[in-house]
Amino acid sequence: GEDYVMSPNDLCTIEFIDQLVEAGIDSFKIEGRKRSPEYVAKTVSVYRRAIDLYFDGKLTDEIKKEMLEELKEVYNRGFSSGFYFDVPSAEEYANIYGSQATRRKEYLGKVINYFQKAKVAHVLIESGSINENDDLLIIGETTGVVEIKVSNLLRNDEAATIAEKGDEVTFVIDELVRPRDKVYLFKEADR
Repeated sequence: GEDYVMSPNDLCTIEFIDQLVEAGIDSFKIEGRKRSPEYVAKTVSVYRRAIDLYFDGKLTDEIKKEMLEELKEVYNRGFSSGFYFDVPSAEEYANIYGSQATRRKEYLGKVINYFQKAKVAHVLIESGSINENDDLLIIGETTGVVEIKVSNLLRNDEAATIAEKGDEVTFVIDELVRPRDKVYLFKEADR
């Protein structure tokens, strides 16, 4: 049927990270076991920024809300404050199967080459299409996770706004990527 075993929502402390630091916690563990590389990269990045902003005196409620929205982009089962303030209620359990992520990745292709001096990636599109200004994830064992917005897209050495399966494209990217890194379109999740 439509019934699912209830799973607890994911523990998320971003909205009260300042209180945890003030309580004397000086080390945080991000649970990433069996999670995707983009989940780990996004979560670690958001928490690192939050802690740095706290110590710089710049962490505001508005910024924490924006960071929560960023965390929602990757795999999650909804969020809970766990037992930090009270015993979790029934609402703090997921009653749907799978992820509630607001974004998802869709395989596009692979990196063929990276020209370090020019900071340009050469990519073979193996599935779907890519557009100027698309958000991409480039993931590789050594590279880790790189998130970029496509700019200066060239198809067959000519300016393009779109490229499709079978095309080879180049675009500017500041971060080092490597041949065989996988390239994904990072887009809004279908609801």
